[in-house]
Amino acid sequence: MDSEESLKEEFIRGYTGVLVSSWSDSAYASRLENDPERAVREAGLELPPGVRVDLVREPARTDDRPSSECLDEQFDLWKDGLRSGTVVLHVPHTPVVDAGSLSLSELEQVSGGGAIYCCCCPCSCSL
Repeated sequence: MDSEESLKEEFIRGYTGVLVSSWSDSAYASRLENDPERAVREAGLELPPGVRVDLVREPARTDDRPSSECLDEQFDLWKDGLRSGTVVLHVPHTPVVDAGSLSLSELEQVSGGGAIYCCCCPCSCSL
């Protein structure tokens, strides 16, 4: 594995931690809003001293782009930010699933590991 692949794997693990923690832990979500540099370090992303994080909160994605494409974009933003001194980090708001509007077949797919319906861009669901 080359250094680019290794860096990407480390980023994906940390970025996934940011997403999951921000969606499941209100105290972490608050830290992410108020001190994003500290919060991304807590999630396992290495952030050199002096690099700041520009957090972009957004609704869950609704487009049909492949999840891997969105994740690649966020990884590129991360690398560019490490070079420039400002990382742009997209973190969607907590996804809301209205299970009442899903058919039995759709519920089976979601619970049974069928198709992936991603709510975030960039996505880390396929990891």
